[in-house]
Amino acid sequence: MKYNVLFYALILMVGTMLWLGCGGKTATEEGMATAEKAASEEIMGQITAIDNHANVVTDIKPAAFTAFGWKLKDTITVEFEDGQKIDCRYVENYGDVPVGDYLVRFSVEQSVLKIAINEGYLAETLKIKSPGKVVLHNMETPSGDQ
Repeated sequence: MKYNVLFYALILMVGTMLWLGCGGKTATEEGMATAEKAASEEIMGQITAIDNHANVVTDIKPAAFTAFGWKLKDTITVEFEDGQKIDCRYVENYGDVPVGDYLVRFSVEQSVLKIAINEGYLAETLKIKSPGKVVLHNMETPSGDQ
C-alpha cells in the first residue's frame, strides 16, 4: 500500500512537471535582458546609448530577436518612444543595404541590437535620445496604425 501511494505521487509530480514545462517560450528566456516578447508579436527594449556614429544602441539580445524566428534580410518595423516608426532590414553588416537605408544588426563586440542608417547618423536624423524605449514589430504582423 505504501508503495502504491508513492508511485501515484511520483506519477502526479512528473505529470505536473510535464504539463508546466510544455507551455512554450516565455518572456523571461535567458538572454532577453529587459526586452520582452509581447503577445502581439513585438519586442520591447530600452535605448541604452547613442554611439559615436549616432547609431542607436539597445539592450535587445540575440535570444529575444531569434525567439520570433526573424532571419537575416527580414524587414522589421522599429517604433521609438516619440512615436516615430521606420522599416529596417535585419542585416549582418552595414553595407548589406544601400547607402541611406535603415538597418538593424547585432554588435559583434557587445552582442546587442543596433539601429542605424548605412553611412548616416540615425540618432541625429530622427532626433533620438538615450535613454528611451524602442519596440520592434514584425512587418508581416501589423500593429496599431501601421
